Amino acid sequence: MAYAPPAGDLGRHPLFDQVSTTVTLNVRLGVKKPGKDNTEYPEEVSYFVLKPDDGATPEILRAYGDRPTELRLMLLHEAPERGHRRETDDLVLAINNTAFGWSSGLVCKGTGADIHRPGRFVSFDADFARRIAFRAGTALEENPDGTFGGVCMGLDCVKYRHLIPKRVEAARGRVKREMVLAPVPFADPERDPDAPCKLTILFRAALLHPTDPDPGHILAVAQIASGSIHTIRGLLNGLSQIRDYTRQSPHDPGRTEKIPFWLTRKRTTTTGGPARAVHYTLAVRMTPTEWARYARIRVEEMFLPPQVIAEEMTRREALNAFRDLIPRQLELDAPRGADLAEIERKTHASHGTPVPQAAASSITTDRDEALAEASDRPPEAEGEGETETPTFEPDPELDRTLSIPERLALKQAVGVKPLNEDDPDGESDPESLRTLYRIIKLFDAVHHVATPRLSALTVRHDRWIRAQVAPPTPGAEDDQDIPETPAEPAPDGPDARPPAATATPAEAPAVVEALWSEHPADGAEVEPEHPADGTGAEPES
Repeated sequence: MAYAPPAGDLGRHPLFDQVSTTVTLNVRLGVKKPGKDNTEYPEEVSYFVLKPDDGATPEILRAYGDRPTELRLMLLHEAPERGHRRETDDLVLAINNTAFGWSSGLVCKGTGADIHRPGRFVSFDADFARRIAFRAGTALEENPDGTFGGVCMGLDCVKYRHLIPKRVEAARGRVKREMVLAPVPFADPERDPDAPCKLTILFRAALLHPTDPDPGHILAVAQIASGSIHTIRGLLNGLSQIRDYTRQSPHDPGRTEKIPFWLTRKRTTTTGGPARAVHYTLAVRMTPTEWARYARIRVEEMFLPPQVIAEEMTRREALNAFRDLIPRQLELDAPRGADLAEIERKTHASHGTPVPQAAASSITTDRDEALAEASDRPPEAEGEGETETPTFEPDPELDRTLSIPERLALKQAVGVKPLNEDDPDGESDPESLRTLYRIIKLFDAVHHVATPRLSALTVRHDRWIRAQVAPPTPGAEDDQDIPETPAEPAPDGPDARPPAATATPAEAPAVVEALWSEHPADGAEVEPEHPADGTGAEPES
């Protein structure tokens, strides 16, 4: 009988889900000193140890030497946050409880903190794992790969070497402090005398050239191992500082990925033991200006040429500055006739502060103008020179600036179409915008005014434009001229015509085209500076 594969997802081999970082350089924090009986013991030093046997290439030794006190590093992945654990954490900072045997190497690795915050352990020694499970009163699990697992109690495990100071009597009635094994919260409070487990870290980062500002000049992927609680705290505090100084907004958590920084050996005096002691821990040197500068570069752009990064940053800053001026929710919920700029001015006036020019105009900026400027497409130049005296008297109601929904409704009435049918409130089609440009130019010529921006359209514009694109009423003369100096619209005049009498969006361009051909404003076509690039700019005035 032929083999038939099972239907559906065949799954993945576990190896595909086991990600790791290829380490090419081991950076040590100490050296081995010869002891008695041909033995060696580790001794802490005040510098980073770089040796050819650990992967230090000639280029690394030329750049840093063999005893540097600072290393320029960069994380290739985001560092884990405190209180959160992800499967990719081991790519940057692996924090585990590890136990090593005298001759068998690693025998146990776990993630538990204490009895109240347990984790999981994996042991390669059956007797070692049985001892942990028996004392904790938990079940022992045997994994298919021959290892053993169970609940990791962290500090409260009988195999964890947790030392605490204790006052003991010495000779001649003196009292001294000694480090002894802390009790465990079990029926038998004694820990195993040979408890070898302790908290350790494996920190992995890219080693950068110390003088080359290019973050792509990576000399090696370095790994630093330590079992010092002060080193672990200093490293975590440094990464938290980087995250704080790389926030781009109040809601941005910041980042540590692809942010170059300096890691140093710091002289630290500790008091947790029987006496004060001097150790050399790890610390991140404070360079917030550099962190903030690199945080403005996106992660995927870090290794691009500098000129390309500068162009992308300029384009993105312009896009963010204008596209986010009018949040979509604000457009939908804005009340009819609401003058948000006036609200901004009143707010500053109540506090006695001047109104910033950008703040006063940003909220009412037209979306087509904003998108045109954000896309590096220059809007049409504003009119220059003196304007004639307007042919109308000021009226607070007619001179009120149109709100965003009113402006969108006017565009639709004139026949302006969206560039993307799926986004009706987005950028407008430049060809259909010419209809609006022409009718605004006609309004300016008739009323002797200059409309500098689309965001300056008023109720007077709205009523006059709707009256011009309205179909002729029965009995009206076929040849209707636009008066050179029109009087204020009468209640029953074209300005008072109900919206139902206006032309449909499909008919409006033809009506405006006829008006333009009969009465061209100043004899010039209102065109954008670059009509082929699709700019949605305002008309010249």
